[in-house]
Amino acid sequence: MVEKNHLIRSVVIAILFCSHCISAEPEKKVPFKGDEIPLVRIKASPTEYVGKVFTICGGIKVYDYFNYEYSDAQHTHYSLRFVQVGKDSQLKNDDATLYLSRKVGAPIINKLLAKEEDTPSNNFALVRVKVTILPQRYDSNAWEMFELLDIQFPNEDWKGWDNGVLARIAGEKRRELETQVANAKADELAAKETGRVAAAKRRELSFRTWTSTAGTTIEARFAGLSGGKVTLEKRDGKKIRVPLDKLSDVDQKFIADKRKR
Repeated sequence: MVEKNHLIRSVVIAILFCSHCISAEPEKKVPFKGDEIPLVRIKASPTEYVGKVFTICGGIKVYDYFNYEYSDAQHTHYSLRFVQVGKDSQLKNDDATLYLSRKVGAPIINKLLAKEEDTPSNNFALVRVKVTILPQRYDSNAWEMFELLDIQFPNEDWKGWDNGVLARIAGEKRRELETQVANAKADELAAKETGRVAAAKRRELSFRTWTSTAGTTIEARFAGLSGGKVTLEKRDGKKIRVPLDKLSDVDQKFIADKRKR
């Protein structure tokens, strides 16, 4: 039954190509990069491509064909029809079916559907697609069924290609994460700086003028009381110890209030 379905599909494709001159933007030249693999090479030796990532170039459209090792993949994959483009920028008879995981493929499908809606007279969108033949999905009778990994569309000037739909999304997520990390670090540094500034302000406010019972003065901050002696820290960081009873009554009251707090 599977072989019969495959034969019917091949006949339908042949009829389509005989009755329509299909091309991908025929007024423009395809900007080949040179690493595209022709389907005929894959057909000649498909096992060489099993488990490997490779690129093919041609026209693509949303499809509904599920067969062979993908016969039960309607709920896990999208189906797309791919037709190879030749060096003359015309679509050829060589075709394949691409299967795209539904977990990540919605942005690609939405873009393809939008292109079909914008240009209903042109059934195929020109693309470069990164694909693989999954070992668990490979069938020698259906070598032309590939797992789609990413898709590139030509730039507006048709002199090159974009970076790939999924690659762009991954890049945006990576940049968003990098921005979040950078912002978090900036916030952390800002918080530390704010803390340092606040600490410096508190330290500055803690300095006062101390007066001894003899009338001499010193500008310092209270740094502790032990054994009846007060430790005072000057602005240069040097510390001195003064007997508590050698300080003025105001200073002694200041220390008593501070210790209570």
